Amino acid sequence: MINGFLSVGNALVLDRLIRTTKSNKIIFDSRSSNVIILLITDDFSHFTKISFENTFFSSLKTSNDFVILPLISFYKPFMRVMQIIQSKETTELRYELSFNNKAVKYRKIFYNLKKSEFDFKFKCWNSINVDFLALKNVLKRFRDDFIELRIGDKFEIIERNTKVILKQKEGVLTDSVNLSTLTDKFKVDLKTFKEILEVIDLFEESSFCLAGLKEPINIIFRNSNIIFSTYVSTM
Repeated sequence: MINGFLSVGNALVLDRLIRTTKSNKIIFDSRSSNVIILLITDDFSHFTKISFENTFFSSLKTSNDFVILPLISFYKPFMRVMQIIQSKETTELRYELSFNNKAVKYRKIFYNLKKSEFDFKFKCWNSINVDFLALKNVLKRFRDDFIELRIGDKFEIIERNTKVILKQKEGVLTDSVNLSTLTDKFKVDLKTFKEILEVIDLFEESSFCLAGLKEPINIIFRNSNIIFSTYVSTM
């Protein structure tokens, strides 16, 4: 674990910190002008806090299967919890993020959690500042109105024409293709694709589904290996 205080001079410092602590879970908790990073062990046994003198950061990682976004931003969207739906096997958290007075609804599903575990995760989840807007701005370089983010098949964001659709996806994964074939097929320039990969390269065992100009693209990350696949949607 890393202890002590760190003054952030640039985004690379935090990038390096997160890249060297992959075995831990990191949450951002905004406290006035500071960003507190909680490095949590897998068994949630204890925390380590690193205080930054300002909110200039480039990465975000939250506990368990939460999302990690290596982004640079001073912008803090407002999050409001809308509804918590519990069943025997899942707990679904529906919430709303507001960007410049424009609200976008999302959901997060927790699987097979005891109430105490959910309360802990909910507390962590409710304290973070998520910069989805910056991520969406990067993805919109695909010039398409469909964006979907999947984290370990447990979380998805689907948007069409600014309307958010929460819907279970069905489809077929075809054979993997290499980067050059993928960019040629979807008419996406290599520079844009590399920039997007830089945004999501800290995902470890999850998938990231984007919309190309003709059909969605599924990028699967497993054990640090990147597998590019085309995705045939049946929606």
